[in-house]
This record gives sequence, structure tokens and C-alpha cells, in this order.
Amino acid sequence: MRRGSHPTTRRVWLVAASLIGALLAACGSNAAPGLPPSTLVTLPPVPVGTLVAGCSAAGLESWYEVASTLTASFTAESLAALDQPPDTLLNTLIHQHDLIDRIVREPVPECAAAAQAAIVARLRAMQAAFTAYDEGSIDAAALRARVAAEQQAIEREVSPLLDSLAAGLDELYRLATQAAPGD
Repeated sequence: MRRGSHPTTRRVWLVAASLIGALLAACGSNAAPGLPPSTLVTLPPVPVGTLVAGCSAAGLESWYEVASTLTASFTAESLAALDQPPDTLLNTLIHQHDLIDRIVREPVPECAAAAQAAIVARLRAMQAAFTAYDEGSIDAAALRARVAAEQQAIEREVSPLLDSLAAGLDELYRLATQAAPGD
């Protein structure tokens, strides 16, 4: 017999070749399988609710409506109270307290914290002037001067903060409209 032609040797070579082939097939390539060509990948939209740092559109809108409306009411009523008889001042003080309390109880988004602090400080200063007048610590002229000073401070300090937040809110809604599905 010729060398290597023995049936047992041939079987050993066939088994060895099969095992080597199976091992090579099992090792395969390390490349990650690609996406099928029919798969469409879309990225999620930019979360427009967080464009203004620390604020969602809904949270900012809720706070803004309450804070701006109650601040305007407080200042208008305080200016009107300057012309009322002194014996009606108790109702003004109670209502001022209620308005400040309502503003303070409204959840404040992080981006509105500075505006909230400025509003509350100015309104409390105005309320303190009315309290001092009611207690007889200051006269009507001093009350009028302090209320006018606080009103000017609100216009100078608080209004720009509110305007900036309103512009941020407008931008949030503009981006939300642009990112709306179907556009």
C-alpha cells in the first residue's frame, strides 16, 4: 500500500480538516453586522422644554403667569391705596399679604429664581412701608415716597427679568412649533 492511502489515514485527515473548518467558521469575523439597507434611523427631537436652563416650558409659563399677574395687581392696588382713607388700610395690608403668599407658594423653576427673589423683596418692602404707615412710624408723604421708590425698583429690576423670561418662553414655544411632527 502506498503511504497515506490507507483508509484510516484518510479518515483522520478528513476529520481533522472538518474540525479545522468548523473552528475557522466558528471564529468568524469580529466586524459588527451592519444595519440592513431598509432600516431608517431617526434621531429624537431636541427637548425644547429645557432650552432655558432649569426650566420646562410648562413650569416657566405657569410661574410667569402667576408672578407677573400678581405683581401687577399688588403694585396697582398699592398705588390706589395711597389715595384711600387710613381706616381702610387694614384691608390693603391683608390683601397684600395674601398676594405675596400666593406668589411665594407658586413653584419656582430654577431659571426664574432670581426674578422670584427680586419680586418678593420689592413687594415685601412696599408692604413694610404700608405697615410702618399703619403703625404711625411714617407719615403719608413718606409712605408715598417709599411706595414710589419700590415701584421704580420693580420697573428697573424686576421688569427686565420678567421680559427676559418671557422671551425665553416665546423661544421655547417657537422651537416646539418647528419641531412638531408632520412639519
